[in-house]
Amino acid sequence: MEDKLKLVFNKLIYEYLNLGIIEKELCDLGIKSKEMVNNDNYDVVSKYFFLKNKIHLNRLNFDEINFLKFHLQNIDFSNIIISDELARFLLSRISKILLPETNQKYISYCGTGENFLAPSDAIVLGFQYLKYLNHDEKDNEKNEEILYDRLNYIQNELAASKNFKIAVLIFDELVNEKNIVR
Repeated sequence: MEDKLKLVFNKLIYEYLNLGIIEKELCDLGIKSKEMVNNDNYDVVSKYFFLKNKIHLNRLNFDEINFLKFHLQNIDFSNIIISDELARFLLSRISKILLPETNQKYISYCGTGENFLAPSDAIVLGFQYLKYLNHDEKDNEKNEEILYDRLNYIQNELAASKNFKIAVLIFDELVNEKNIVR
C-alpha cells in the first residue's frame, strides 16, 4: 500500500506544483533524464521528479486507512487519475503522512554527504538527470545554470506559493541509486 500511495502522492505533488511546465522546458533544452526501471508498468508521472519522502501510514487512524484502501483499490496505476476527494484528503494530511517525526533538522536521502540532506520538515523531490551526457562544455554550463535556476524556483517561489516546504535533491549519473518507478 505504501508504494502505491507514494505513486499517488508523486502525481498529486507533480500536478499541484505544475512541474510539467518545468519538465517540458528542461526536455526542450536537451537535458536527459536517467533510465528508469518500470517492471510493474506503473504510470510514469515524470521523467525527472520523484518523491523521496517515506510514507508513514502508522500515523493514520482506522477510518483514514480504510478511506485510503478504498480509493487506492479503485485506481488504475498504469494511468493514475486522482479524484478530488482523495486529493483533498491527501493534501490535508501531507505532513502527517510524508514528514517524519524527528528532532533532527536534516535527513539523508541517499548515502552520505551534504548534497543528499534535506530539511526534515520538507517534501523532498529527487531530480534525476544525465549531467555528463552532453560533451560540449559550453552547452553544459548554460544548461546547468538554467537547471539550477528552475530547481531553486521550485524550492523557493513555487513552494512558498503553495505553502509547502520543498527540497529538491539532484541525482546525476554519478549517484548510484536505482531508478525504479515507485
